[in-house]
Amino acid sequence: MTDILNIPGWKDYVYSPPNSGILFPYDEGKHDLPFEWWFFTFNGEREDGNGYALELNYQINPSEVGGGERELCFVDKSNTKFYPLIKAGVFGADYGRLNLSFETGGGRDYWRQIPNRPFEYEIFANAVLEDGAKRIPFDVDLELVALKPPMVVDETKTEGAESYYYILPRLQVSGVVNKESRTFKINGIGWFDHQYFDPRPDLRILGWEWFSMNLDSGMDIIAYSIFDLNSDVIRKILFINHPEGTYESTEAFKVSYLDYWSPEAGDPYQFSSGWQISVDHNDIDLTIKPIIDDQLLRTHFWEGTCVITGHVGETGVDGNGYVELSYKHPVGKHQSSKHGA
Repeated sequence: MTDILNIPGWKDYVYSPPNSGILFPYDEGKHDLPFEWWFFTFNGEREDGNGYALELNYQINPSEVGGGERELCFVDKSNTKFYPLIKAGVFGADYGRLNLSFETGGGRDYWRQIPNRPFEYEIFANAVLEDGAKRIPFDVDLELVALKPPMVVDETKTEGAESYYYILPRLQVSGVVNKESRTFKINGIGWFDHQYFDPRPDLRILGWEWFSMNLDSGMDIIAYSIFDLNSDVIRKILFINHPEGTYESTEAFKVSYLDYWSPEAGDPYQFSSGWQISVDHNDIDLTIKPIIDDQLLRTHFWEGTCVITGHVGETGVDGNGYVELSYKHPVGKHQSSKHGA
């Protein structure tokens, strides 16, 4: 395979991934399609060694008064606290470059590409987190530097539908977190995910299971399965992004469920919770476990940070990742399950 990291040009604009019509920086900006979101996750540590995780997602939502919505999920790994927050607000995005803004009554966020520094970005987000009756002022100020070139996951256009999806699977992230009037420096690894699409009008699905994985070997993996109304998998794919930046995809992978979870006892449907992903022809076997069972973002949407162990070939690996679940399994198919308090 070609060592993409050593090909001149990927850290320059204008850039297009091999065999793709997606063009940077232009396609980092807004598109005239009905669905679009910009998604970021982070796993790392603050300066005292305590772990933090963050998920931040801005999406166009015409049904909201301000035209947009923000999902912010923060995990303090030192005390296993999960803080989810969904907020509607005034959303702005430029065409031709990444320059997002999001305003609520409490302040203004931004996510923008840093001028004259291709594939480098800055994010500022502020919120008021809730811990029971306690309200916690919170903001993050981050700088992101891509360590690998963008990888195209989907780029299809058919009659009546089109879909575009690329990721930056590994970003060096540094910055500060302000929480309860205390400021901490943080460093770690991030993931940037951008999708924009107009789905087929006849497409009907129950949901999906999506996995992102950053391994300490430098390998990064994305995998997802989409379930139809009969709970059958109608699409599944896994991409392996190697340490040198080359990548390959396969449908020949297996997801085994280790456990199930529901926010309430007696729920007839449950989220999977704990997974084993294996790819035989690459000798990859990974176990993914949520740091906290309850990382429920919405009633039918689980979005959580996870730890990863396993092996690639004869080499043991560890890592961190995020899992997104909108599909819930019928209870009758499972031997055991957990539920929230």
